[in-house]
Amino acid sequence: MVGIHHKDRDALRFLWYDTSGNITGYRFQRVPFGLTSSSFHLTATTQHELNEIKGNESTVTLLKKGFYADDLAVSMYNIKDAKKFQIEAQQIMELAKFQLNSWATTGDERESISILGLQWDTKNDLLYINIEVAPNICYTKRTLLAKAQSVFDPIGFLCPTLVIIKLILQKAWKIKLSWDEPLPSELTVEFQEWYRQLPKLIWCRIPRALGGSLPKEAKRSLHVFVDASKSIYAACIFLRSEYQGAVEVQLIQAKNRIAPTDRITIPRMELLAALIGSRLYLEI
Repeated sequence: MVGIHHKDRDALRFLWYDTSGNITGYRFQRVPFGLTSSSFHLTATTQHELNEIKGNESTVTLLKKGFYADDLAVSMYNIKDAKKFQIEAQQIMELAKFQLNSWATTGDERESISILGLQWDTKNDLLYINIEVAPNICYTKRTLLAKAQSVFDPIGFLCPTLVIIKLILQKAWKIKLSWDEPLPSELTVEFQEWYRQLPKLIWCRIPRALGGSLPKEAKRSLHVFVDASKSIYAACIFLRSEYQGAVEVQLIQAKNRIAPTDRITIPRMELLAALIGSRLYLEI
């Protein structure tokens, strides 16, 4: 946990009311979990401590790039390098009084673990999304929005499915439904069909490691594709790897957007698709 300087602890005072009716004043000595600034405090503290480390530059660089809040995710080409990194990383973080626990690697016996909002099938080294479907729901605009936001897909490999609920939600906005007003029968049927198919997305899995089974000496290139229709515009970026005649292609990331309610031309939509495609390329 991250400590709070004694001069700043008065800003984090709180009252404790026990069952006997007594009220006691306390103050936090550690950064409490759940504050708006908590994630920033952790990240800033971690980066500061790593900047103070002398030596082990390669490991320190991986640590700086690999931390996401309190999770660490890095990739190695072989077990030997992974074990070396684990030992050095633990030694480095212990200097800052941080302990790295609960390690997991490809080939782990555990069926799956949660990593950065996704599920990681460590045995087969695949990423997927765990989706829970409630048996009984109300068919309203509020429910549409909640379900549209319930699937966390940072990579975008579920874009073709998730864009459907966005289109249904846009239709609900166009007819000016209130948040808790029942959906018309046509939209209800569309939503029910989409929601019924949602659990099948758990079987949509992608390789965690880019480059596939080819060695790091393989020739690699990025390929960006963009397109648009009257309702949607989208972009995706692929990694193509080639080594001694063998070729593997993998999706890196995809994004889509639905068309604005104000009608715009297809060429304009294609330009918007090119824009998000160029942004994807720059991010990669």
